[in-house]
Amino acid sequence: MKIKNLSSTLNNIKVYTILLVIIGHVLAIYTHLSLFPHIGSKVTGLLYNLIYSFHMPLFIFVSGAVYAICRDKGKYSTWSELIKSKSKRILVPYITFCLIILFPTLKVLGVYNKTLFQWLYDAFWGLTIRHLWYLMVLFEMFIVTYFIESLRKNFNHYIILLISLCVAILAYNINVPQILQVNMLLKFYIYFLLGFYVGRGKIYICCNLWCCIIFVIIGLIGNYIMYQLPTILYSFVTIITAICLLVVAYSICQLNNLGSNTKIYNVLKKDGMGIYLFHVIFIYIFFYFDLFADCGIYIQIISATLTSLLLSIAATRLVRIARLGFLIGEL
Repeated sequence: MKIKNLSSTLNNIKVYTILLVIIGHVLAIYTHLSLFPHIGSKVTGLLYNLIYSFHMPLFIFVSGAVYAICRDKGKYSTWSELIKSKSKRILVPYITFCLIILFPTLKVLGVYNKTLFQWLYDAFWGLTIRHLWYLMVLFEMFIVTYFIESLRKNFNHYIILLISLCVAILAYNINVPQILQVNMLLKFYIYFLLGFYVGRGKIYICCNLWCCIIFVIIGLIGNYIMYQLPTILYSFVTIITAICLLVVAYSICQLNNLGSNTKIYNVLKKDGMGIYLFHVIFIYIFFYFDLFADCGIYIQIISATLTSLLLSIAATRLVRIARLGFLIGEL
């Protein structure tokens, strides 16, 4: 198979990672962390741990790579341009979706009993915001990266990555406040930087079949042992596992013939932001009413995944038709 160029590779990652995000959130229902806990199986637990070990690092990685490409094309040449652009793309959807969609949904479903004022307080400080934590953290990552660039120092990128690795390990081992999702910023920034340097061409990722097999084995072993380790080792193994599986996913997405000519692929590529925002809402509603519960756990998982995906696509299209694009970052 031929290797795709970087832009096509990143598009593949965006498309298939959004599917992993949906599946991961569906599987999360079968854990003790869920708002609507369901009894899972050993298989659902293993799949949940596997997907969660690398899907958000991969999502953040591609954001860093796309940002680097945009910077090299001359975008975000000033602080004001960056903040204005990312506020429209990220902060406006974060605020409006929190107020118009997420708060009413959680309130009606009976899983959030605080007042609107308390919700505004939580949203402002990045507390109890469910899947929207990603938007807040992503905005912060753009700001931090731009600040590092603005220093105009010739920092070696491997040194910066090493520092971010140490910071991530430290964040796992100390009590970092959740205010403004600082804890998640520190834990995940290494993946944004990795993507940024790949986008800049300073790091090149390409694994042959045997390397991919070895990295998959490392990732599987990491998933198996990480929860049995003390915190200091858990943090290191978590990061290594994520990077190994991220490299495998990136290498696979470099290949041709991954469905890029299909209609569903192009829909996922175009509607990715809207799908990310809406899918959790439909998952909550699906499991609140416990749909397809009599069909068995695996039929329910497949049904919830397809239902949330299709309804999220429909909701995204309706938002555009109603000219409410600000809800999904389209201004």
